This record gives sequence, structure tokens and C-alpha cells, in this order.
Amino acid sequence: MSDNKNDVSKKAERLARARREVSKKKREAVLSALKSMLNDGTRITHAGVARRAEVSPWFTYNCEGLPEAIKTAVELQKKEAKFTAESLETRVTAIEKEVSSLKASHSDVLFELATPSKRVQGGVATSNVLMSAHQGGNAELFPKILNLFVPDGSRIADVTYGGGVFWSKVDLTRYELLATDISMGVDCRALPYSDDFLDALVLDPPYMEGLLRDNVSHKAGKGSHSSFREYYSNGNENSARWERPDGRPTPKWHAAVRDLYYYASLEAYRTLRPGGVFIVKCQDEVSANKQWLTHVEIINDCSEIGFYCKDLFVLMRTNKAGVTRVKKQVHARKNHSYFLIFIKSEVKRIRSKKT
Repeated sequence: MSDNKNDVSKKAERLARARREVSKKKREAVLSALKSMLNDGTRITHAGVARRAEVSPWFTYNCEGLPEAIKTAVELQKKEAKFTAESLETRVTAIEKEVSSLKASHSDVLFELATPSKRVQGGVATSNVLMSAHQGGNAELFPKILNLFVPDGSRIADVTYGGGVFWSKVDLTRYELLATDISMGVDCRALPYSDDFLDALVLDPPYMEGLLRDNVSHKAGKGSHSSFREYYSNGNENSARWERPDGRPTPKWHAAVRDLYYYASLEAYRTLRPGGVFIVKCQDEVSANKQWLTHVEIINDCSEIGFYCKDLFVLMRTNKAGVTRVKKQVHARKNHSYFLIFIKSEVKRIRSKKT
């Protein structure tokens, strides 16, 4: 009995020693990041330091001595900025004195110096701008959205990659692409990335309740719609398999679609850095003979989480969908979808669950 206790005690001691070693290495990485940010003039914040040191912001806030070190570095950076501003002000004053001296000694050009120049507007006249409505396919519009909102060199996670249609016309040398989906064993509602790790995230899950049905044989997208099913589903999506963090039963029908977007958006907020870009593809639907404005629901839910909806694009298909059986049309047939562009706010207002 005593031998077992000794073994447990030794094991606990080894684990504690390993944790201390990991914490020590993380602490050294944070201090090194602080030093490099001071040297290169990068603005120091907890999130910025955590990202450069490849640790979580929680560690920078809670590891002994690190909050004080970061605070000291921030104050030092402010003092240096103030000193630079004061030096600049002194130089400007000297230049003004030189100009006054030149004016006094060259009275013949005094009038020209005193005459204000005409203000000229910058920019050029052009019609080559990205419009909010586009007719075509995802592959044509998506690169234009990246050009407008996502800088070169950004780390982008496409968490519903599928066949990679979005990226077929994107120059992949411009970005660091992390491609995952449910077929790779990565659920967009439980991502393997640390907090504030990504610069941008792309979400394009199945937005028909028929693709989230538990029984594969009952899934939507048969016959003339088989290509739609092949593009948006790999046959593995199942709303009942997802265990909600609040322990409540997984909803069905259209509520399952909204639930999927909501929890995927929570993960997007967690993994994106402050100011990160969240690109969402969605489409409104008629489910159980009721109209559901999915894009409005997503905008409201993401606003509640803490995102700012920066832009919206309407994508219209170029052909008409065939319908096999129509007795009486009740709703307009959907031939458009949306790209929603969200920005993660600086102040976290994240919710853990819907009420």
C-alpha cells in the first residue's frame, strides 16, 4: 500500500516539475517577445505579445510577473513616443524660423509664398470597383473579397474547405491557408487553434436543414440537386452528433442550421485576433413551409457575440434551378446567396451559449 502511495507521489511530482518547466519556457518566450517588440516599435498589447510568443493571452495575464512586465513595457513605449513627438516639435519650430528668415530676405517672392495653393482631391476616376451585388460563382467573387478585406501574408483558416472551390482562383502564395472540414475530422464548432491565432476565418457550412438530417438516406439534394449536395455535404453532417455546451438537446430543422452557424461563430471569435476578418457564406431558406431569413439571423447573432458587420455581398446564380413537382408556388425560388463580412471587436463580449 505504501509503495503505491510513493508511486503516485512521484508521478505527481514529475507532472508538477514538467508543468513548471513548460511555464518557464513560455515565460521566457513572452519576455523575448516583449524585448523584440520594443526594439522594432510594434505596439505592445497582451494579445500582440501572446501571439508573438505563441502563448495564450490568459497566460500573459495570469503568469506571475508578466502583467507587470507588459505594463512596464507599455509605459516605456509611451515615453519613447512622447520623446519622439517632442523632438519632432522642436525640429518643426526650427524649420518655421528658417522659412521666416527666407521670407524676410526675399521680398520679391513674398506674395507667392503667402498665396494659398489650390486644394487637389486625391484618387482617380474609375468604375473598376467591387460592387455589393455580383452575378456568377463563388470562385469569381471570393478572391475579390480577399483583396478588399484580407492583407497579404494573413493566416486564414477555411474551416469548411470541402472541394476548395473558393480557392480555385486565389493566388495561394499570398496567404497562409489552413484548410479543414468535417471529412478531415475537424468540426467548425470545435477548432484546434489557440485563442487569437488567426487573421481571418472562412465559414461556408451546409445552409439547408435537409443536409443536416440524421439519416443519410433522408438528406436533401437528390436527383437534379445532386451536384448541390456533393458540393455542400460529404454525407457525414449530423445535427444529433453535436453536443451543445449548455447540455440542451440539439435542435432540428432550420433551428439546426442557425445553431450550427452560432457555435461556429463562437469558435471564430475565440480563434481570431482582435480586428480579424470573419467571412461567412449563407443563404435564406424555406423550411417547413416557413420563410427563414438566415442572413439576418446570423448578423444578429454575430453582433451579440461581439462582431461588427462590415459588409454584405449578394451573389446571384447564372442559371435557373429545375423543380420536379410544383402544385402551387408559395414562396419565391431562391437564386441568390450572401457573403457576410465581420470584424472581431477589440473588446470581448463573447457568449458561451444562446438563451
